[in-house]
Parts: sequence; structure tokens; C-alpha cells
Amino acid sequence: MRDLPRRTAAATVDTPVGGIMVVAGPDGLTSLGFDTTPRDGVPWDPDALAPLSRRILGYFEDPTSLGELPVAAPVGAFAASLRAALAQVPVGATTSYGQLARRVGRPGAARAVGRAMATNPVALVVPCHRVVRGDGGLGGYACGLDRKRALLEHEDRHRGGPE
Repeated sequence: MRDLPRRTAAATVDTPVGGIMVVAGPDGLTSLGFDTTPRDGVPWDPDALAPLSRRILGYFEDPTSLGELPVAAPVGAFAASLRAALAQVPVGATTSYGQLARRVGRPGAARAVGRAMATNPVALVVPCHRVVRGDGGLGGYACGLDRKRALLEHEDRHRGGPE
């Protein structure tokens, strides 16, 4: 994919919901989150990540624009199955922790789903903000409930495509 840098690099993208730290290499994204603390040993190279940064900013115009960004962040089998299941939740929709657990064949593992979502290394691309409590409440969000609410409202406004 031409949006990926030739070597691992980091940059920050200023978005309507705060700064996002992007770390990516030739195999894909390894980190995409709201913790903008520089990563030890990862060279700062906003120019190398400019195409990815533009795609991330594009999400705030049209939340369907991220498309299929490759993710190279290593996770275990359970988290990988959650990533795949969560990819099926469309923009503007939500699923519950329990529903996601059932989708991956682990009924009763709602708390494990919550832990996996809390440690998701690639927010937005793996849209953990779309996972809510069974009663429809927001539940938790490692990046802050105000951000979760803002992302869900943004996606709801854009359900069905760009305005």
C-alpha cells in the first residue's frame, strides 16, 4: 500500500477530538491512539506518514474513508477474532460487549471483550468506540468517554455516507 512508510515512523495528527499519535511501518499501523507521547526508539517523521495522516483526517469528514488500512499491531487469537468481528459493525452502528463475545463464539466473555477493547492499539481503524453496554449505555473507553460519545455522534451524523 502506497500510504505506508518505507520504515517505521511516528507522527501526530491534530483532529477535532484531539491529537492522535500514528506509528506505522511498511507492514501497516502498529499504533493509532490518543496518547501522543513520543515512542522511544521510533523516529519522528511526519512527512513519511503524511498520506496516512490525510486518511485519518479524512475520517472526520467521512467516517467511511479509512477503508482497509493494514494493521501490523500484534495481538493474540482472541483479540484478532474481535478485530474481524468488529470490522463487520458498520459506521453509525454499535454492538455490545456481550454481542461481540457471542459473535466470536465466546458467550459469557463480555468482560474479556471489554479488556481487549481497552487495550486496542489502533483506535478508529479497529473501531472499539462502537462497542457499548448491553443496555445501550456507553460503557468504558480508554480514550475517554467524551471522545467515545463524540466519535459515535460523528458517525451517526454520517451514517450512509458523506453529507
